[in-house]
Amino acid sequence: MHIELRGDHAFTKMLFEMRGRKPEGWIQATSTWHCEWTTGAPHRLRSVRVTDYREAKPGHDGRIEFADAAPAVLAGTGSYPRQLAQSFDYWRARSDKSLVADLLGAQGVVVADVNGDDLDDLYVLQPGGLPNRLFIRQADGTARDISAEAGVDILDFCRSALLVDLDNDGDQDLALALAWKLVLMEN
Repeated sequence: MHIELRGDHAFTKMLFEMRGRKPEGWIQATSTWHCEWTTGAPHRLRSVRVTDYREAKPGHDGRIEFADAAPAVLAGTGSYPRQLAQSFDYWRARSDKSLVADLLGAQGVVVADVNGDDLDDLYVLQPGGLPNRLFIRQADGTARDISAEAGVDILDFCRSALLVDLDNDGDQDLALALAWKLVLMEN
């Protein structure tokens, strides 16, 4: 995630992920490791400081269970109740007939840190006629919809997208595969 050289020491910041089996079931843990290394050969690890430790514990049947957090995370955005929480039938009844085939769920999501705050943000692709949504994760676990503000509320049918640093300036740019063209947007 990050490397910094200072004198004869190197400092790294890395995302650590682990999954394993315990007698009571599966466990999954994530954390951030801040490591200090020597730069002379052989490289040696001098220290590790762990932050942001999170653990997903098994449910009643011993498996990792997921719960729908969208209502809690996105409830403060107007776009969640008005757009994302609506059913297929709701949008089919309100969409132009030429767009109905797009409603069948060929869209996806992209996860990346868009604003450089070390929190993963979410770009949600939508069927043609509905704006794509960019949700910026907040420190309290909620998200803010900045789709229109960022100019990424694309109404065209999007098949896929990537958030990647295309211009090597340190931030995530957006690449969109629309129905008939590729669009690149600089961040």
